[in-house]
Amino acid sequence: MNEPSGTTRDPRDAGPGAARLWAAAALFGDSELSLAQIGTEIDALSADFARCLAMSAWAAVKPLRMVVFGLSMRTTLDDCLLALLRAERHAVGGLDDELLRPCWESRWEFVAGTAKTPSLYRQAPSYNERLRVALLADAWERTSYKLSDVDAFVMTSDRLARASAALSPKLELPMSLLLDAATERRRDVEAFEHLRTHLRKLVVEFAMDDLRRLALFEALDGKANLPDTVRRFGTPAMRVLLRAHLDRTPATHAREMLTTLLGDLREVLWGPLGIS
Repeated sequence: MNEPSGTTRDPRDAGPGAARLWAAAALFGDSELSLAQIGTEIDALSADFARCLAMSAWAAVKPLRMVVFGLSMRTTLDDCLLALLRAERHAVGGLDDELLRPCWESRWEFVAGTAKTPSLYRQAPSYNERLRVALLADAWERTSYKLSDVDAFVMTSDRLARASAALSPKLELPMSLLLDAATERRRDVEAFEHLRTHLRKLVVEFAMDDLRRLALFEALDGKANLPDTVRRFGTPAMRVLLRAHLDRTPATHAREMLTTLLGDLREVLWGPLGIS
């Protein structure tokens, strides 16, 4: 197999942990099987793009892996992908380079080899299809706490449900689950806002320069831990309100199910392809 792109150090010069990383990264080289696919099933540029994306996804899961490719641990998946493409001698100015346009829609992925199986290229969702699901999931996360625009949120949920089903039927995010999880989140937000509103009414009873007033308003504005501040500076009535809030038993079933599904879905999106 070919040595992975961008490598600059000899694993024998590093400790056993680094040597294991190099051994794993080496599995991203082309095998005889994958080389035979290039030019017959997949063009050379799309093959390089798929292989570099697989290496980038593998490295992004655990940032220490970036070091194997001579990159900083703070390198993002996209920056790693660009660096590896350049290491393959593709003269691209950036990921927006016109040369790469077909690659974003290419429905091929590279599956790294193992000790028993050779590496190969196989049909899979394109980068843009994966990115669309990832961005929809992020949009759902942002909007699920605040349903000021219910119609827009329902539309985002519907699009995420459809996109996830198209990407991986086994990991479909049902519309009903998305809405139930958002309802659970909204109720938590509403309960917290109820607590803040009643605490503010009590805080104004303190004098303007009262240390308790200053500390509590800072916490109510989100600049300090509210429960800790109420316990330290609050009145008995404030502590009763806090205790009632903390003793709530909020519904979490839908959120827990969705968290599991989202985690599995993200692993499919950007997790290491064919190698762990």
